[in-house]
Amino acid sequence: MVTGIEAISSQHLLEHAARPTSDLQSLSQRFDHLMMDDPSALQHNRPHHNDRDTAATAFVGKGEAMMRETFQGMHNLMLDAPRLNPEELAVRQMQMSLQVALAQFQFNACAHVAQSSKTGMQTLMKNQ
Repeated sequence: MVTGIEAISSQHLLEHAARPTSDLQSLSQRFDHLMMDDPSALQHNRPHHNDRDTAATAFVGKGEAMMRETFQGMHNLMLDAPRLNPEELAVRQMQMSLQVALAQFQFNACAHVAQSSKTGMQTLMKNQ
């Protein structure tokens, strides 16, 4: 019969629903404790909290190493240039130009992968 349902007031239901249970209270305290903790960002960059690099970190690491090597090569050429004869200087300049082009290609590839990943994540989040 419907009268049994009507006997419970809506106010009583809301008060009962809003009353925190001990489980909810303990979860709330645990959440507060976790939010106070300042974990290392590296914990979230490692799969399953082990020391293996992800594909993304390896890719970015290679790009960073190539950029550092290119900048170091430019610096070395600048220091060596006064002591080089014109032929040696031309060869080193051509090598440096090739290295800069490769570093630029690597950088553009990294930027494209990052942009594609971002777009993919945005699409995934929109579809949720």
